[in-house]
Amino acid sequence: LFSATGMGYSTSPDFGHVSHIEGITKPGLYEVSYTVDGSGNVINGTINGKAFQWSPGQGNQVGIYSSDPPPNDSDGLVIELYNLTPGGPPVTGTVGVRQGKVNELLSTLDGAQGFLGSEGTLAILENNYKDIINGIDDKLMKEDARLIKWERTMKARFSRLETQIARYQELQTSLESQIAQLNTKTSS
Repeated sequence: LFSATGMGYSTSPDFGHVSHIEGITKPGLYEVSYTVDGSGNVINGTINGKAFQWSPGQGNQVGIYSSDPPPNDSDGLVIELYNLTPGGPPVTGTVGVRQGKVNELLSTLDGAQGFLGSEGTLAILENNYKDIINGIDDKLMKEDARLIKWERTMKARFSRLETQIARYQELQTSLESQIAQLNTKTSS
């Protein structure tokens, strides 16, 4: 029910599923109908309403493949005919290809236009987020460079400021010394 992947089966003892082409034969039920004439030849054989050809001596396996677009869901399906009783009543039944719910969901989500495919919604979101991350990385690199330049500029300014303060302190000390000398000369 959940994990089957292209599991073929038949509901009739008169024919059975042999194979199908994954990716071409769609999962689902297919109506099979054929008649065996009095000579033992299969006539009016169809799978899902599409005629299949049977020739004496080719064996009991028949398949469907259409070269006409759009493809038929049953294309690639091969069945084996077990009931070849001459002149019997028409044989009908169904053959199917099961797809588990998990794989059905993944098939629905996957594909070029699906949710998970290379051009799907998640891939587009992933690419957008990669672009955003790359943009953020570029912004971070530019901001780092700006901060390094700002730090260098601030260090140079503070260095010049400290030099200027030291010069003013020397000037203050010199002026205080001269004032003190003037005060001693005026008091004597």
